[in-house]
Amino acid sequence: MIAAATSPWLSALPPFLVASAVCIAAVPGSMWLARRTGAVAEPDQDRHLHPLPTPRLGGIAMFAGFAVAVAIFGSGITYRWQVIAVTGAITIAMAVDDVLDLHWLSKLAIEVGVGVLTVVLGITITTIAIPGAHSASVWDLMWLAAPVTVVWLVGMQVSVNLLDGADGVAAGVIAIVAGVCLLAAINRIQTVGDVQSGVVILSGAVMGCCLGFLVFNLPPARVFMGDSGSHFLGVAL
Repeated sequence: MIAAATSPWLSALPPFLVASAVCIAAVPGSMWLARRTGAVAEPDQDRHLHPLPTPRLGGIAMFAGFAVAVAIFGSGITYRWQVIAVTGAITIAMAVDDVLDLHWLSKLAIEVGVGVLTVVLGITITTIAIPGAHSASVWDLMWLAAPVTVVWLVGMQVSVNLLDGADGVAAGVIAIVAGVCLLAAINRIQTVGDVQSGVVILSGAVMGCCLGFLVFNLPPARVFMGDSGSHFLGVAL
C-alpha cells in the first residue's frame, strides 16, 4: 500500500500483467472457435489483403483478459461489475456479427443498445470541462447526460472499428491511448483509492489485453480482433 501511494503507477502493473497473460492464453481458443463458427476473414482484392484465411474472434480473448484483471484487482472501482457487464455484452453481440456479418443497421442498433445499457446501469457523463484562458469551466449536462453518454459510446466504438484496418494498428493505438489515460489519472490522484485510482487500474487492464493480443496480431497477423474486439475496446476505453 505504501509503495502504491508513493508510485501510483504500480497499481496498474498487476492488472496489466494478468490481462496480458489471460489474453495470450485465450487467443488460441478464440482462433479455434472462429474456425468452428466460420468467423474467418477470407482474402480478397477489396479490404482483406492478407494472404491466408484469418480467424477474427480475437476480441473474445481481449475481453477475457480485461474482465479477469478487473474482477481480481478492481475492488476499488465503483462500477466494476457494470463495466464488466457492458464490455461483455458488446463483445458477445459483436462476436455474433463476426460470425453472421450483420447488416449495418443491426450493428448500429447494437452500438446504441450498449450505450443505453451503460446509462441504465448508472454510468453517465454528467459534466464536461471547457478549456478557458485561466481555468476550465465545468458544465453540468443535467438531462443531456444520458444522450451524450450514448452518443459518445457509439462514437468510440465506430472510431476504434475504423482504426482496425491493418495488422496491429487498433490494438497498438488503444494501448497508447490507455497509457495516456493512465498518466492523466496518476496526475489527478488526490487520495489513495479515489476515482482516479480506479482509472489507473482500468487503464492497466486495457493496456495489458492490447499488448497480449499484439503477440498474435503484429504483421503478419495470425488472428484479427474482429468487430467483437474493436467495439469492446471502444466501450472499455
